Amino acid sequence: MAAIGHIRVPLLSFTAIGSALGAIAGAWLMTEKLKQNQVKLIIGFVLIGIAAKMIWSLLV
Repeated sequence: MAAIGHIRVPLLSFTAIGSALGAIAGAWLMTEKLKQNQVKLIIGFVLIGIAAKMIWSLLV
């Protein structure tokens, strides 16, 4: 259980490594593999999904 001031080093390590690998893969994907219109479409779907989740949480 996490407490104030206690950092779980193994969890922090896995999170940092995963974030770094995800950032590298995402940057490569955005610059090398996807066109501008595809990126806009993906961002649009993500934003619509977030908006739907927010609306759903307000209604339920």
